[in-house]
Amino acid sequence: MRQGAVDADFFRAVAAKDLALLRRLIAAKRDVNTRGERNRTPLHVCVWDNYVDGARALLEAGADINLFDDLHDTPFLLAGAEGRVEIMKYMLKYAKPDLTLRNRYGGSALITACERGHVEMVNMLINAGVNVDHVNDFGWTALLEVLELGGDDLDHVEITRALLAAGADVNLADKEGRSPLYVAKKHNLKRISKLLEEAGGRA
Repeated sequence: MRQGAVDADFFRAVAAKDLALLRRLIAAKRDVNTRGERNRTPLHVCVWDNYVDGARALLEAGADINLFDDLHDTPFLLAGAEGRVEIMKYMLKYAKPDLTLRNRYGGSALITACERGHVEMVNMLINAGVNVDHVNDFGWTALLEVLELGGDDLDHVEITRALLAAGADVNLADKEGRSPLYVAKKHNLKRISKLLEEAGGRA
């Protein structure tokens, strides 16, 4: 069958959340990693739409979680960024994430999850072995991302606590030499500043 027809069938199935059709395509040994609009795979689309059953079916069939789309997102990176906890559980069960892959900003799934306040996702990624001190293209670690783009709300406080417990370097500075505690105080993040000070942070 023509590649275009394969694309149409798979993407029709995931767009309509038609699990029966999706399973028939998988059973027929069609290519689960076929590419569609913006070079996305069916799994990319399932992650975007938070279509858990479809993602599980694709992952059980061997869908690749490490393929980049035109925005330089893999399904794994995207799941972390969007906080797709249930889909991530299946990714970690059925596939092997390449933890060295980075998004278009040089960031890991953990960095984006931290910024967006996805507490459960952050804990999952830490447990999966993502480097807590990876530095993105802006010169920020996950901890600095929380301080620059997050906030002092309970979710970001909990994420800060999780990063520190996982061994994040409390004094790893940004490109300008500003420490996490300096940045936290600059943004008046009082609760997070207290955590950083207790962990040995220096301004």
